[in-house]
Amino acid sequence: MIIGLGGTGGNIIKSFRKRIYEEFRTNAVNEKLSDLHISYLWVDSSTKDLEEKQSWQTLGKNVALNEGDKVKINAAASTILDKIDLYPGINAWIGDKKVWGNIIGGITDEAGGQRRRLGRLLFAWNISEFMTRLKLHVNRLQEEGHSSKVVFHICAGLAGGTGSGCIIDVISQIRSIYTDCKIILYLKLPETGTEPPANWASKLGYYRPNGYAALLELNALSVKAYCPYDLQGRKDSEDQVIRLLKDRGIDAFDSAYVYSNVNMNDNVLGVANGKLFDVVADFLFHKIVASRLVGSTTIQCVEQNENGTSAPEDGKRSKRFVSFGIGRIEYPEQEIREYIRYNFEQQALLQFKYNSWSDDFGFMVKPEEQIGTGYSSELRDDSNGKFPRWKLDDKHLTLSKKIIDDKDDTHNRWFEFDEDWKRISDFIKIVKEKDKSQWINELDRLCRERYEETFRNVGVQRFFRNQREESAGYASYIRGLVERDLFEEWENGTKSIVEIEKYLNILIDVNDTRIDRFGTVLQDKRKSRNDVDSKINDNKDAWNKASNFSKLLGKRERILNERCDLLKVKYALMTEEEGYEYASNLLRQVNMQLMNLRDIVSSIKRLINDSLERIEVDINSRCRTDDNGMADVVTFKMYDPVQVRDNTKNIMKDSRTNKDNVLNVRRRLIAEIHNDTPDFFLFKERFDMSAFRNVFEAVCEESALNVMDKVQQDNRSGKVNILQRISVEYGHDETKLGDFIKNKLSLAAVLIQKNTEEINAGTLGDGMTISYAMFVPEYENSTNFRQTFINKVKDTIGREITILPNYKSNEIVIFSIVSGFPLRYLENTKVLSREYFSKMSDRNEEQNKLLLHTEGDGSQFPSLYADRWDDKKKTDFAPYLLVAMSLDMVKYGFRGEGRGNQRIYYIDDDRKTSLKAETFYNVVENLSERQAREIVENVEARLNTGEYLSKSKRNDLKNKIDSNISDMIRKECGKSEDKWNFFVDVKEMAKDILDRDSERFTD
Repeated sequence: MIIGLGGTGGNIIKSFRKRIYEEFRTNAVNEKLSDLHISYLWVDSSTKDLEEKQSWQTLGKNVALNEGDKVKINAAASTILDKIDLYPGINAWIGDKKVWGNIIGGITDEAGGQRRRLGRLLFAWNISEFMTRLKLHVNRLQEEGHSSKVVFHICAGLAGGTGSGCIIDVISQIRSIYTDCKIILYLKLPETGTEPPANWASKLGYYRPNGYAALLELNALSVKAYCPYDLQGRKDSEDQVIRLLKDRGIDAFDSAYVYSNVNMNDNVLGVANGKLFDVVADFLFHKIVASRLVGSTTIQCVEQNENGTSAPEDGKRSKRFVSFGIGRIEYPEQEIREYIRYNFEQQALLQFKYNSWSDDFGFMVKPEEQIGTGYSSELRDDSNGKFPRWKLDDKHLTLSKKIIDDKDDTHNRWFEFDEDWKRISDFIKIVKEKDKSQWINELDRLCRERYEETFRNVGVQRFFRNQREESAGYASYIRGLVERDLFEEWENGTKSIVEIEKYLNILIDVNDTRIDRFGTVLQDKRKSRNDVDSKINDNKDAWNKASNFSKLLGKRERILNERCDLLKVKYALMTEEEGYEYASNLLRQVNMQLMNLRDIVSSIKRLINDSLERIEVDINSRCRTDDNGMADVVTFKMYDPVQVRDNTKNIMKDSRTNKDNVLNVRRRLIAEIHNDTPDFFLFKERFDMSAFRNVFEAVCEESALNVMDKVQQDNRSGKVNILQRISVEYGHDETKLGDFIKNKLSLAAVLIQKNTEEINAGTLGDGMTISYAMFVPEYENSTNFRQTFINKVKDTIGREITILPNYKSNEIVIFSIVSGFPLRYLENTKVLSREYFSKMSDRNEEQNKLLLHTEGDGSQFPSLYADRWDDKKKTDFAPYLLVAMSLDMVKYGFRGEGRGNQRIYYIDDDRKTSLKAETFYNVVENLSERQAREIVENVEARLNTGEYLSKSKRNDLKNKIDSNISDMIRKECGKSEDKWNFFVDVKEMAKDILDRDSERFTD
């Protein structure tokens, strides 16, 4: 189970999940390793960080945690201090109410704010939610793995308020339930070799002091000097809030990795850019996943210091701290694949934007002024076939034709204006049923009535008034027709986004011109109507003359028919006048819709432009030709980037491969819209930069993988083997091979900095001996180069190194681990301590002491540094010397045989290691601090073994001190009562040491 605390914990989980997905294309690890089950829990106070998902994208897949994998620790109630007795799990340690009253943000601050006690309060306020989620996750892991044993990997930064503030309680709460499970910590130290990233350290100045305070508490927790109050408020039989981890037989944690952004070689890893978190995640990946793939637990053994002593220095300074380094020598398959993928993405984007193909370059940039030639002449041709299809021709815009066709319009059929008014010929028959003298009046009445009342059931003017209410809908409908056609052309790749943008701009311009033309047409229609009106008047005069001659029936019918024809023209013109006025308004609304569409298309173009800019950066950062043969902080790449770039150019020039990739990207984008009739609006609504790039990333990754597989098949080379490349380069020269290995081992430099002065003052001299492990792929050749390489590595290191098979042939991964050291061995600790003690003594001392520590003011915890070797320290050591004598770890006798041999105290059976003293008192007076510390550590280790956890065995040791040892030292003291009294006092203290841990005695 991987538990992330605060921002650092979340970043490590994010990098780890990305690593898993990039390796296996799934986060369900048990699909690849049936016996491995991984669960996650992220605790943070930042809602923004917990909800952010974009940075969790990789290869087109979002690997963000589920909501059930996160615990949001919310702010406490503002009244908590007034009702603190109601919260026993907080009251026990919260501190002075008056001090809280002076703290900026106060007790209700919603974030840890880089104040550790506030971070602890946030965690305490939400402890029930954490415990519920924790148990659910653990139960599921135990059920899936058919085992009660769960390994907890807890990741946190020590500089902030949230992670650093709740680390102690997360450990103690987990250990209080899961006593026999492993707990391993991964703790990021505040930057000491560099300044913290911009805006990471608050102005309050707690960033580095927090780190030291957290280390002080973690050390105290490990040596049982800190048994934190139970945040759940559970009480003992005396109605006191219980303290956790009081059982001396249970360690708070098994190992605690500490690391920083500067390694032992003074190389710096990026923090703000996530490189450091990627390295930690990679280390976790190899510990948890890769080791399981090859069936090894070597790293776990080293981190637990199984071959060393875990007894704390002087019983006060834990040696469960560990650090690591990781480096690799690789043929960078992933980087090469990414480079090819980004080129595929760039090509698809160029096609989307320009659609300009070159056999020499693939899809390429084209000056925008050269795009869209011919569009203007096409759209300005009134006879072009697209206008009627888009309902943009005059007949549809004037509503002579229906814009939206009904499926069944038999009861409401529209006729074009000319045809519609030709139907007034039917009025002739009706008119002739009237008196001959009323024929033309009746015809005029019927036509006027039709114009005013019955044209399309409502009359012309009312019809157009009604239709004005529909004009917005018509404009939207027409825009949809245009959009679907253009989208289809973009979808099938015949038009680029720039071409569509230009097409729309020209169409909008053409429509503006047509609106002006409609005004001219309207004037012409009115002029024509005036001419017709004049002829109608002449016709009436002719009728009146003919009516005076009753016998001229044939002439009257002719005049009537002529009038009918003139009225057809007149009313058609009047209807067209209304139609063109309507068309002008409608076309303006259509243009507004088209401008909106054009703006959407332009926004998509900007999306493509922004993507192209980012892709350019991504391409230039991979397979760089200016750093060939150079190592970054942790990786050395063995390949020819120029060749990779040249090969990639050739791939992009392959028309079929390139265009198939573009087509696949487009298909995936369309499918992601999830609509049967996709358009640009739906596209814009569906895709922001993140979602857009995710599709490109996923599809182009597949294309890159296919290309690399094909190249390997064509070359019949299979997977690249890194050993083969090293063999070609250095296999012929043993000296060069040795130099190469020596140089590359430095890639795995441990991620801390040593304090040589403190190390030299330690019991074992350089107590930070590096252990190495290396994942090496199998490689068979006639010279057995794999074994030659391994032997040379061992020779270079000067000791054994654990060799593990690597399931990936293209890389060698090197681990360095230092384990079992006290925190004083780190230069990082020294730097942090200076800022801590400065903060603890400034004018806000009272407030700082409260905020830096989760309980008390820190003075109750053992120091991370040993006291000076003075008289008091010598006195403190004396009881351990007696216990060592009772255990026969320190003995007394002659150096050799024969007369004159010196009596000495010695610590080895062959008496070669002498303490250079003849009496017990002399040993105490003259022993070096280093020798004393070694004796104390060995005594503590021996007393913690099963044999000496026996009460009867401890009593035997006390009896030995009271009898044989007392008799011997009495003789040594002679007449010196002071020395004897010193021994008597020390003897009682030695017995107290032997009485310790009585609750663990086995009998």
